[in-house]
Amino acid sequence: MSAKNPQKPLIIYAHPNSSGSTANLAMIKAAQQVENVTIVDLYAKYPDFKIDIKAEQQLLAAHDILIFQFPLYWYSSPALLKEWQDVVLQHGVNYGSKVNILTDKMFFCAVTAGVDQQEFLAAGRSLPTILCPFEQTFQYCKLKILPPFLLYDAPHDPTTPEIKQHAVLYAELLIALSTQMLEYAEVQSLESLNILSLPLSQKKSL
Repeated sequence: MSAKNPQKPLIIYAHPNSSGSTANLAMIKAAQQVENVTIVDLYAKYPDFKIDIKAEQQLLAAHDILIFQFPLYWYSSPALLKEWQDVVLQHGVNYGSKVNILTDKMFFCAVTAGVDQQEFLAAGRSLPTILCPFEQTFQYCKLKILPPFLLYDAPHDPTTPEIKQHAVLYAELLIALSTQMLEYAEVQSLESLNILSLPLSQKKSL
């Protein structure tokens, strides 16, 4: 049986202070080592918030897996990621027709939070629930929605073992998705992708 073509992940990264980050910077550095991954640093690319809509749509068309990576800001994303959604997702291109450039591609959020999981639950909402608007948006655009990849109570020390482990797991997840070693039916009902046992091998295609 011939090998399947690799899936191409596109990470839309939104962090207003990436150089001051620990977890997100470690994740980005890990992702940069994975073949076929493209990373768009929104705040570095568009410091004036003037997004090149056509260029971003071309990137979407050229990739198979869309990932929003960001730190949680007041139960949502940094502002530029919202601007990206508002201007890049256009009727007739990304939604509003039977088939568009996003149809049957995959989407998930990779999010870091500064508080622990129990603090979200004490406030009455889990973090996966808070991320539902992002998932609903891309479900409307006909993508397959994967569970989020989450880091709670993100440490500020880059040498913390938890940071290193999370970055390694992120890279392994990207490899598993790119090489189609995950089965969509197996993961779609999980609360988060963190509970997967990676690296994976001999798994069926998404």
